[in-house]
Formats: sequence, structure tokens, C-alpha cells
Amino acid sequence: MTQHDRPKTAIVVATESLSGAQNRAIKIYRALKNDGYPVELWLNPALKRLIAADYPAEADDAIEYRAGGPIHRLLRPLQRSKRLWAMLENSGLPALVGEPRFERLATQRGIELAHIFLDLQIGHVRNLPTIFELTSPDIADTMGSQPLARRRSHTLYHAVSPSVARRFSALSPNTSMVEANGPFFSRRVEPITVIKENTVVFAHRFIPRKNAVLFARVARRFVDRRPDWRVQILGRGSMEEEVRSAIKGVADKVEVAFTSDLAAALSQSRVFVSLIQPDNYPSQSVLEAMSLGNALLLSDTGDSVSKFLGGNGVATDLNEDAILHNLLELVSDEAELDRMADRSRELVDERFSARAYLDHLRSLYATTVEIGS
Repeated sequence: MTQHDRPKTAIVVATESLSGAQNRAIKIYRALKNDGYPVELWLNPALKRLIAADYPAEADDAIEYRAGGPIHRLLRPLQRSKRLWAMLENSGLPALVGEPRFERLATQRGIELAHIFLDLQIGHVRNLPTIFELTSPDIADTMGSQPLARRRSHTLYHAVSPSVARRFSALSPNTSMVEANGPFFSRRVEPITVIKENTVVFAHRFIPRKNAVLFARVARRFVDRRPDWRVQILGRGSMEEEVRSAIKGVADKVEVAFTSDLAAALSQSRVFVSLIQPDNYPSQSVLEAMSLGNALLLSDTGDSVSKFLGGNGVATDLNEDAILHNLLELVSDEAELDRMADRSRELVDERFSARAYLDHLRSLYATTVEIGS
């Protein structure tokens, strides 16, 4: 045993919005804390207020932190030019300036390691090891394209999935990175028991790679063919107007909305659809849908089939006719649909262990502190 076996860790989410990655960070904090691990949750004040209804205990625990400071605001305009930003980073000035506000708070609170989610503004933290979480292909692309000095400002990168790891490695092959041993998912302690309805749910941000508009077009045709079913397209984002436009005329059967309580919708639905590019894995929404007894219709992208499917759903090509055909086939056999729902629940327990993930994280934290010391 060494002094680094259980470094006091800050899980840092300095963004203002709440989506899958932020939810996962908060749940990881909760699980580590409940496991007796020395951990704190640092949140942007706006995010702290936003989570109060769904995570009251975690909101009460959270330490308020807003990234940046006067020097960072002064330097930020240079980021608009890749060439100027690269010159600045490679000059060594950002490393010299560091993150004074972050560093002071870490010292005051006895933090020995920071695990950073989503915030690309935090870098060059002096005298403190940092892990940057690669939460998605978008984040991997953005961070992998940063100037070399910026990429090397973190002690270690942690990739949420094999496809994200491959993407980041292709852009930054000589950067220290560890791939997660699986997704973090903790089954609800108290199962939600309601009567299942003939409902299909799609729940993702309305951005191009998640294909909400494509599914909205499918949903319009689906409810024409199966008027005994309804569809919920849950989310929000830059493409919401296009999603709503695609379902004009069938809004009584296809609902477009946002909910902070996805579990309530998934507890009564029978089918969950996810069409993410380049990979559905390790979507928290898919895991939640499985745990609450939904058959799956997934795009055949990335590691989706090998990780999520096993007698509990079907994969589809990403074109409108193929998705519609597979969805109609999926709902055509009531008994098979029920069997797939049961299999989804079983697969969550068989493949996705919260304990294994937490053990991986504890080992990662200890190793990172040793590397950074």
C-alpha cells in the first residue's frame, strides 16, 4: 500500500448543460462516494442548480467551480485562430500561467487528482495530476486536434469506448491514454413497475450524428402502418425544428419533447431506437432502456452489435427504408418482443458491472497519481 492508493479526487464538470456525459459523471461520483472513496464533485454553478431536482444529494454536495479567469478571458480570442493558438501553446505561456483558480481550490480542499469531464478550457493545471475523460467521438476529435502542448497538459486520457479510443489515437498517437473496461452503469435499486405500452422511444440530442431527423421520418411512416403504436422522440438540440417538421400531420401519434426523467418513459415503452454514428456504445440511454425491459433497434455502427445485442433486438442499416422495415418486423411478434425485453434485462447484469468499472477507476486514479508524482 502507498499513499497514492486512494488519492482524494475531484470529478470536475465545468459545463452549464446536462446531457449523457454529465449524468454519467454525477453517477460515478455518487457510486464512488457510496463506496467510501475520498471524492468531491465540482460543478459549474448553473449545472449545480440544474441537477437539484434529479440529484438533490449530489447538488448539495457539489463544490461550485467556474473555469477560467481574467488571464484566460484575455487569451481566449486567440483560440479562434488555430495557427495563433498553436503558437501560443507551443510558446509555453499557458503552461507557465497554469490554472490559478483551479489550483487554489484544489489546494484548499486537499485534492490530489482531478478527473475532468467535457471542459476543454481546463488545461496546464500545475502540480496536480489530471485525467481528461474522452466522452464521445466529438470530444476525441476536438481534443485530438489541439496543439501538442495542450494535449500533453493532462497526465492521462480516459476513453469511454474502443471506438473513441481508436479515434483519439489516430489523431494523437503518442499521448498517454487508457480505455475504459466497459461503460459505467448502475441499475436502479428500486425497479419501476408499470404496465408496458405499445410505445417506441428515441432519446438522444438532436445533432447530426445521432440521426433524430432520420428517425422522425421513419416514425411518421411507422405510425401510418401501425396506428396501434405511438412514438416518443425525446431530446433537444440544434435540429429540433427539422425533427418537428418531419412529423407534421402525425403529432398525435409521434411526440417530440424533452424530459429529465428518461427512466419514466423507458419503463413503459417496449422498444428503444438508437441510430448513433459512429457508435451507439456506450450510450447511457441504451443501457437504461435495456435495464427497463426494452427491445433494441440499433444502427449497425461501431461496436453496437457486439456490446449491446444478443437476442434482445436487431441491427439496421442507416437508411429510412431499412430502419422502417426492421422496426415493423420487431413489433410484429408480441411474444418475441416480450422475450427480447427480458433478454435486455439479463444482458445488463451479464455484461455491465458497476463494481468492475469502479475497481478499474480506483486503479486508474492510483496509477495516474504515481505517474504525475
